[in-house]
Amino acid sequence: MAEVARDSSVKIQTKLQLDFFVDVTHLAVFKSGEYLVVGLAGSIGERAPHLRTPLTAVFARDGRLVKKIYEPQDEDARQKAEGSDPKYLRCCSDSGNEFVGWNADVAAGSDGNVYLMHGTSPPLIYVISPAGDVVRKFRIDPGNS
Repeated sequence: MAEVARDSSVKIQTKLQLDFFVDVTHLAVFKSGEYLVVGLAGSIGERAPHLRTPLTAVFARDGRLVKKIYEPQDEDARQKAEGSDPKYLRCCSDSGNEFVGWNADVAAGSDGNVYLMHGTSPPLIYVISPAGDVVRKFRIDPGNS
């Protein structure tokens, strides 16, 4: 991870301390300096195109893993992607999981938490604290897909 200055130069680089492979799709920084990393996880050496397991994790400023977050919805998304469900796995592709991919997003809230929207219909929102706790989960039904 890197902290970037206003002039786009790198101010600080932080190496995440991992014992697994992660293909990062989204990153947010908490007001307190921790990082929320969202992506797909696998064993070291596993080929990225075959990754299906969602990863949501909080890392300390120094890159140390604070907490992995794995909710029942994450396991459901993994199983659906491995089963080639078109809502979770792109057509004609052997990669990813749309639960954490293009249909997902993150935003830092003014309350100090980070909001993670998973790409389902209706969207699933996780409110995550800097300690890695899921403070709240809810869905927002837009009424029209």
